[in-house]
Amino acid sequence: MTEDIGLTRNVAKVVTVRATTDSGKSWSAVEVLRFLAEARQRTVYYPALLLMCLLGLRRAEVCGLRWENVDLENRVIWIEQQRQRSGPGTIDVDLKTDTSKAPLPLPAQCIAPLRWTRMRTALLRERALAKGRPWWDDPDHHVFVTRTGQPLQAECLYQTLRRAAESAELGKMNPKGLRKSCGTLLVHLRVHPRIIKAILRHSRIATTLDIYAEALDPDVIAAVGQLDRLLRQPATLRRLAAPAPHSESTS
Repeated sequence: MTEDIGLTRNVAKVVTVRATTDSGKSWSAVEVLRFLAEARQRTVYYPALLLMCLLGLRRAEVCGLRWENVDLENRVIWIEQQRQRSGPGTIDVDLKTDTSKAPLPLPAQCIAPLRWTRMRTALLRERALAKGRPWWDDPDHHVFVTRTGQPLQAECLYQTLRRAAESAELGKMNPKGLRKSCGTLLVHLRVHPRIIKAILRHSRIATTLDIYAEALDPDVIAAVGQLDRLLRQPATLRRLAAPAPHSESTS
């Protein structure tokens, strides 16, 4: 097609190349608990990491979260924008799909940390203004801000995640892996793929099924173990192999 050698159509157009959805390793429930326990002691952004673990939020979504998107009384959260880099700096942009904007139930254990976050921001502002320190009044009222009032950046959140994971001796973990851990734990709770898709706000069910299929490995191991135990019981095998008794026909 490039050299115009007489082809009437490009046959490669009928080929669909599927992008990889691999996001690396995922943590078990015990590892997630260890990570959160460490994060709670080490960083003021523990509530942000808690949202990533319980709702599978992307780090850009966490950084773009605004107080107008959070209803603490009714325990509902709306993910409507994400914080991204641009030419002038960092800005909030809309999510790509309407599926990603669906409201989510806010877990009960997130309420107190989020209220603490709001109190922290108010206290930081009060202290900065009282002592003449720099303070940036955020017109969009982001949930997570720095000590000077600037919206938290995704890179800063990633570094916070990495330090907490290493401190808990869990090795390296990226935000995608943390999101995948949320999906994996939901699978082990026997949550239906359609529900997991809604929680993680995947645009395609195939993405959810990739996580679902990978997380089923322990079930496969358990099934093989049951078969192994069955084949180690000669009495059971003899009972199964015995012909079923025939009832006598009545005249």
